[in-house]
Amino acid sequence: MKIKKNRLVLFSLAMMSILIMVGSSNAENVIQFPSLEQPTPSPTTILPFQSQIPQPTSTAVFPIISPPAPTQAGPLIPTPQVIQTPKPIEVKPQIAWGTFNTYKEFGTGDKLLLGLDIDYPLNWKAQADVYNRIISFSEDPTGMVMFLVLPNYQGNWTDAYEFFTTISSGLAQKFANLSLLSQESDSIPVEIIGVNSTYYKADLQGSLQGREMLLHAEIAVLRIQITATSYLSYAGAVICYAPREIYQEKFQTYFGRMIKSVAKSMEAVGKKKDG
Repeated sequence: MKIKKNRLVLFSLAMMSILIMVGSSNAENVIQFPSLEQPTPSPTTILPFQSQIPQPTSTAVFPIISPPAPTQAGPLIPTPQVIQTPKPIEVKPQIAWGTFNTYKEFGTGDKLLLGLDIDYPLNWKAQADVYNRIISFSEDPTGMVMFLVLPNYQGNWTDAYEFFTTISSGLAQKFANLSLLSQESDSIPVEIIGVNSTYYKADLQGSLQGREMLLHAEIAVLRIQITATSYLSYAGAVICYAPREIYQEKFQTYFGRMIKSVAKSMEAVGKKKDG
């Protein structure tokens, strides 16, 4: 579940390059995350970390049957031979990747999202919630494996951790018994007076529809000093989650590439605007 720090720095720097340009959003409302077809558990407060080790599932093992020994030796009674059946080669299906362009979904009026391209598997459902400013990618209709992008929010957050508390309020409404597993935060040097950039990442666990879930969030916040006593902040985040038993597989196969594509896309947009 560890994420390389250089990718976090890339994500934060990329986020900073586009957030410093322009931005507008109502950041005071609790962010409403995509809902499932079935009712979600009632909201609960964030609890301290509680280690939960899943118990192994018992698997039936077929007995090994050896060939019968010959009753006598002789040319008419062949010696039994053990035939080894070759193991089947596991062939993983090739993933067809596509690009989700926010320009087409949000329109030309939202300069914050102009040109943002996100890699995603073509067999996943991609949709944009323009009102809540959330782009969601779901593997299937159950919504148990999802990747969310919160491209840009405007407010007065002090740092990335403070924006995470805003996100966690919405997550606590969706996931029961939400708790923090690990966290990491830092600041990124910015050679601009009055500008401060921070990033925060967190791994969490909770339950959804009776299943134990693992979540990962990466956040970047750019804080700009407007006057001697006032500041303006721009924040963005990515969130992904899946059931515990398949989380690592989904992260290695899908989530890692999707996070990287968001960072690269934002970096490219920032360079175009600077040019």
